Amino acid sequence: MLLSWAEHQFDLQWMLIKPGSVLVGKTIGESEIRTITASSVVGVIRDDVLEPNPDANFRFQANDRAAIIGTDSSRETFFQLTRPLKNS
Repeated sequence: MLLSWAEHQFDLQWMLIKPGSVLVGKTIGESEIRTITASSVVGVIRDDVLEPNPDANFRFQANDRAAIIGTDSSRETFFQLTRPLKNS
């Protein structure tokens, strides 16, 4: 029963890191993704090549596709980081 509940709490979702995102040019560690979003990056596709389980030193580039695991709210928080910064 606990396993069934847990399976529904964490989903994997692929998200595009858009040009202009605060994540572009930063490492996973520098971005403090786990701290800020409570989600984890479990894979990245760049130029049709999968980087499974990237470490904290993996640096994001525009148009990377990141596989994120976490709750709905944590994945939504990560999604907000993937969007281009708005001009002030």
